[in-house]
Amino acid sequence: MAKSNKRNIAAKKELAKEFYTRSNLTLNEIAAQCKTSPNTLSNWIKQGGWDILKDIAQVGHDKIVADLMAEVQEINEYVKSLPAGQRYADKNIADARNKIISGIQAMQRGLTVGQYVAVMLEFIQYTAIQDIDLSQVKEIATAFLHQKAEQENQ
Repeated sequence: MAKSNKRNIAAKKELAKEFYTRSNLTLNEIAAQCKTSPNTLSNWIKQGGWDILKDIAQVGHDKIVADLMAEVQEINEYVKSLPAGQRYADKNIADARNKIISGIQAMQRGLTVGQYVAVMLEFIQYTAIQDIDLSQVKEIATAFLHQKAEQENQ
């Protein structure tokens, strides 16, 4: 299989995963958007454990960041509660705090394909109530998302 074909399949799979985990589209609708069969999509869902990812995606980015920030705050409060002269994080606490902060920074860095999908789905829903040809909007949005998925897989 050619390298570009493998990349194309990987991009379709990534896009399908984002649609599945972040939208209420049916399997047939997702398969059509990603130009794959519903059977292939079902296999990807089972093999990749996407049902769990869908549950996690519903928790929400902002909630995860807020929870991580609360963890950092709790660590800082613990360090402040130590006796005078000992108010510093030991190696384990400092390491945990640094990892949590790195996680927060990674989540805030750039948009993922999933975030693009979420925004585009909201945009499509918004345009549905406008006097616009929705088929053109969906076509352009899908092309945009395919491009982002390919860029992420390079």
